[in-house]
Amino acid sequence: MDLALLGPWLILGGYAVAAVSVYIARWLEGRTGVTGRGRAPALVLYSLAAAVAAETTQWWLDWGTSSSIPSTLWWALPAFAAVLGWWFKRRQRTWMSRVVADNHGTYFSDDAEPERPTFGILYRRGRPVDSTDPDAGFRAAIEFDLRGYRVVGIQYRTTDGIPLDGFDGGKPGAAARAADAVDSTYNLVQVRTPRVPTVLIQARSTAEQHEKFGGLEPGEIHPFEDLRITRNTVGAPTPDLSLENFELDDAFTKRFSVRTTDPAFARAVLSAKTRALLMDEPWFRVREVAFHHGSLWTTQSGPLTEDKLAGNAARLAELAATVPPEAWRTGSGAAEEAAFTEQFIALRDTAPDAAEPLPGNSVTAPVNARRRAARLQPLSALSLTARTLVVVALAAVGLSLAGNGALAVIGVAPQVDLVVDRATAPSPNREQHLVDGHYDRDGVTHYVNDLRWSSLSGNPASGDVVDISLGPLPWNPLIEATDVAVFMALLGALSLAIGYRLARATYLPKRRRPRATVPEPAPAA
Repeated sequence: MDLALLGPWLILGGYAVAAVSVYIARWLEGRTGVTGRGRAPALVLYSLAAAVAAETTQWWLDWGTSSSIPSTLWWALPAFAAVLGWWFKRRQRTWMSRVVADNHGTYFSDDAEPERPTFGILYRRGRPVDSTDPDAGFRAAIEFDLRGYRVVGIQYRTTDGIPLDGFDGGKPGAAARAADAVDSTYNLVQVRTPRVPTVLIQARSTAEQHEKFGGLEPGEIHPFEDLRITRNTVGAPTPDLSLENFELDDAFTKRFSVRTTDPAFARAVLSAKTRALLMDEPWFRVREVAFHHGSLWTTQSGPLTEDKLAGNAARLAELAATVPPEAWRTGSGAAEEAAFTEQFIALRDTAPDAAEPLPGNSVTAPVNARRRAARLQPLSALSLTARTLVVVALAAVGLSLAGNGALAVIGVAPQVDLVVDRATAPSPNREQHLVDGHYDRDGVTHYVNDLRWSSLSGNPASGDVVDISLGPLPWNPLIEATDVAVFMALLGALSLAIGYRLARATYLPKRRRPRATVPEPAPAA
């Protein structure tokens, strides 16, 4: 089999299978909903897409580099994930202990027989259950006061309570446990509220908007947000209740699906101010929020971090402050509950303070403040670090390519005479001309092996002496001719432009004007 001819088609086919699997999974979710009967096959297709894309990428790296190093690094990922998980758990205990000490809170661990949070829900096999349910598990939890609001943050796995057996029926290995921790870990942040009817508000993906409401403008399509919606909602608990769809004005219904046990309460909750917040705040565009069982909660993929706890709690408190007082009083029953309801309503005056980050959580705060003003998704510390590394890498590569290429074009780069010892013509398995040779510089002879000759001015033959340039900047490349230098300079400029755009979009995004106020819905006939 000639991999030089077949290889690109194998790569294209692998990614095509992954893309088709994702498309079919999204189609199933659109037909049945993320909680309907199509959820199980959709999850299978998502897993298939991830596996095929991963294997295709691994094979591409091995084949393209003719080396086993990429494959070795690829299979080392589970071990790296295990070490990273241990580090996250250690770091998590540190910041949780600090938050508990500063805010009169309580830390709960899954060690031995853990205590339970005093309110809200826990996750058990896809359903939200009472926090006192002994069958509901969690990995870590923290309960504390955030400027008057009682907040609970919980980290759990969707596989809690479900056996994770190895292929031989025994205990799973370290790689399987690491993969399970990475793939199935979610966090649940909730704010204690009066007990009111259940309302689930879930952002619609652009694919669902297109299917249900027709074509979208280019600025309305957000593929990366669609991925976050899917990721966040797959592991979210769904109340085991009879919920009915509730719709308001066309603009809001296009962006959000609402299900409730009480349409009158849902109408009271979704006031013009509440809908304006949901439409304008980017945070709500990628997740589901729920009024249920005496708490306002949301779920998010990944472990519970200080950034997520502070940001999610602040957005939930901000949402609670927009709900009209009459809606909160809907659930008031006993005198004790009624008194708590009035205390909770009084917190509306301090809601702006609740939106501030927790003390000590200042790494991402300045960046996310600017991103929020631009109506963009906030970044976690890990995401900000990853973007920063990409920007630095693009800048380093761009400066090297553009600098070496430009210096060679203007004749500043050192010139040497390369003596061609051997020249290998292209073959069916290799497209480029390979050159072995040597050159003298400062009294030292330097040897060159397998130089891929890229110039369009012609390929040298054995015994030729060719004038080439030495790039003065790291990595000090050999530049065969002016056309190669020009190409390097253009490629470096492109890398710098991409890095600049990414840096600008990450750290200094363009501010956008807020959306116009959403009108109140017409009263029901």
